[in-house]
Amino acid sequence: MGIGQFSVDLYDQRSASREGVQEILDTVDPLASQAAYELDIQSAEELITGLIANSTIHSVVLLDDENQVLAERTRTAERPGLSSLVDWALSDQRHFERKLYHQNYETSVGSIILELDTNRTSRELLYRAVLDLMFGIIRNVLLVILLLYFFRTLVATPLVAISENLEELDHQTDELKLVDFPAGHENDELGLIVQSINDNLTREREISKQLLQAQKLEAIGQLTGGVAHDFNNLLAIIMGNLELLEETVPKEKADSFIRPAIAAAQRGAGLTKNMLSFARRARLSPQIVDINDVVRNTQNWTARVLPATITVETQLHESLWKVRCDLVSIESALVNLILNARDAMPDGGVLKIETANITIEEHDSKSSDIDPGRYVVLAVTDSGYGISKQNLSSIFEPFFTTKGPGAGSGLGLSMVQGFTKQSGGTVRVASEEGKGTTFRLYLPAATDVAEPSPPNARTSAPTETKRARILVVEDEPELMDVIVTVLTRNGYELFSASSGDAALDLFDTCPPIDLLLTDIIMPGKLQGPKLVKALRDKQPSLRAVFMSGYASDAIVSEDELRPEDIRLMKPVSSAELIKSVKTALA
Repeated sequence: MGIGQFSVDLYDQRSASREGVQEILDTVDPLASQAAYELDIQSAEELITGLIANSTIHSVVLLDDENQVLAERTRTAERPGLSSLVDWALSDQRHFERKLYHQNYETSVGSIILELDTNRTSRELLYRAVLDLMFGIIRNVLLVILLLYFFRTLVATPLVAISENLEELDHQTDELKLVDFPAGHENDELGLIVQSINDNLTREREISKQLLQAQKLEAIGQLTGGVAHDFNNLLAIIMGNLELLEETVPKEKADSFIRPAIAAAQRGAGLTKNMLSFARRARLSPQIVDINDVVRNTQNWTARVLPATITVETQLHESLWKVRCDLVSIESALVNLILNARDAMPDGGVLKIETANITIEEHDSKSSDIDPGRYVVLAVTDSGYGISKQNLSSIFEPFFTTKGPGAGSGLGLSMVQGFTKQSGGTVRVASEEGKGTTFRLYLPAATDVAEPSPPNARTSAPTETKRARILVVEDEPELMDVIVTVLTRNGYELFSASSGDAALDLFDTCPPIDLLLTDIIMPGKLQGPKLVKALRDKQPSLRAVFMSGYASDAIVSEDELRPEDIRLMKPVSSAELIKSVKTALA
């Protein structure tokens, strides 16, 4: 029973009780009046006894005209322990008094007082309400306890175990451990939840590895790029001054001292290019390449670096597709893989080089690191000691090596991966300890294997152009001096500026310029490409040669250059500089 319903029932009961008392008083009024008038105690007792038989009347008192009690009766209280509490809690107007008058003389002869027992029914209603409330509370408490028990057993305990597993790190690999299946829940809904969590953890772990590797390459690439830019400028200054010095000394001394220094500077430039390769920032010169020819040419001289204990086997696809890639880089990648295979077989073994055509379908590429399409695969397999699982995930990291001090820089595989990725392909490796390792290079097959014909006569042998006016823009003063000296000695009229902004101002004051030789990245607002565009707005026929110490600087949008524009990568030898200038002016 609800509280609202209890209140309604209690109100209705009390109203009915009061109406009943009024009817009783109307009925007994003549008898009570006569007994009070005659002071008839016996009649009064009989009247009161009859009234008290009514269960709703608690007590009756009959008084005479002097308020003296003629008769009275009180019902014995039931449930004495609760009566006082109920009377207090359910108190109501329970006293009814009626004056008694003589029928003939209309004078007061006494009074009758009734006390209505409204609490009798109220107690019954209250007992019912309390019992309903108690049973409801007990039922709800038991239901909550039952739900808590099932929640703790079926959900909370497994989830706590899952949470602990999720927070626990594997300190050897710094990776999240997979969640253990709660006992007895492998195949139910909770088991499915755990399986889903494990799947997500596995994907998250792979994504984290890829992201970490990408961040490492990006950070090292940015550092390497900045170093390469400055290093190439220094090498350009060194090479240029050495070549100028070479012209002033006897040939014997030049061959003994200067030529080796120039060769060392050129090797330094090659090292810089290799450093940029693994960061995928090296400037490539793609051309149509037959990988089979690369393998054959490389095999011809590898016999000098491979011991007699290593047997070389080749399996080349007869109708191998051509690829478009940088020839020097693919040769360097193959050499790196061959030398690594040699080092993995100190006691001898078999080195196998294979080529093949492969087509990656759409459904195959969704779960891999390669786009769908046609690829040429270059595989190098050795029968050496293999790579441990612990090292397998780190072999492409820059400077990672398992070789002893002085035996390797740790850049070889990084450069291989960098070149392959930059060429639109990928590298995959499979290894088993004690059995050997296989590296597979995937390079996109060329869609157009025909080499483009020369666009115009500009690519033919350059002709000599004397007294042409050249505007040189270079922010490195020492390199500027070298360039100006070399070009002046070859008969050109030189104008120089240290920034794009200064070159724009100088262009308006000097005689007509035939060629602009400019660095790409310089101080000021006008960088190399923007400077060329601004000067061509004034002189549309202006020709340009770009120089850069960093490969990414040489990336110029198509609307900022012309097909005949030439781009040079520092350091540039004097001969190459003169050749480029003559070609641009031809």
